[in-house]
Amino acid sequence: MNDTWGYNKYDNNWKKPDDIIRFLLKINSRGGNYLLNVGPDSNGRIPEGSTQVLDQVGKYIRENSEAIFDTKRVDIYAYELEWAQFTRKDYKLYIHMLQPKIRIELLNVGNHVKRAYLVKDKTELPYKIMKACEGNSIIEVQLPEYLYDQKNYCVCLEMEEKEPIFEPIEG
Repeated sequence: MNDTWGYNKYDNNWKKPDDIIRFLLKINSRGGNYLLNVGPDSNGRIPEGSTQVLDQVGKYIRENSEAIFDTKRVDIYAYELEWAQFTRKDYKLYIHMLQPKIRIELLNVGNHVKRAYLVKDKTELPYKIMKACEGNSIIEVQLPEYLYDQKNYCVCLEMEEKEPIFEPIEG
C-alpha cells in the first residue's frame, strides 16, 4: 500500500484511497482479482497509514457491495471515463462515480432503462433516454443536488436487456 513490498518504517508514501478504489473497480470490471499488499510491522501490527486507507476503501465497499461482489466482466466501452468505472450484473449496469458531477451522461449506451437509483440507499433518480442529432444513444441521469460535489458513490441502471449495449462510435 506504499512503495515497498513488506513493512518499512521509513516508507510513509501511502496510496490514496481514491486510487485504490479506482484500481479495484477497474480490475473488477475486467473480471480480475485485486491483490493488495498490507505489510505488518515486526510485532504483527498493521501500520496506521494502511488502516486509514483501508477504512475509507472498506466504507466504499460496504456502501456499494451490491455493485462489487458477484459482478460480471464488462465489455469494452468506447470511451475511457476519468469520472467513472462500470461494473455489471444481469440486467444491471453500475456506474461508480469517482469525481463530482451534476448529471451522468452516457453516450452510445443503447439499453432501455427501467429504473435508476443510488446503490447505497436505493434513492430513485430521474433519467432520460435520448438520441443525439447524429443518432447516437444517450442515457442521462440527474443527480440530487447534495451529490454535486461528492465522489465515490454508485448509481445503478436497471435495464430491460441482460447485458449493457455499448454501441460503436460513428464517424
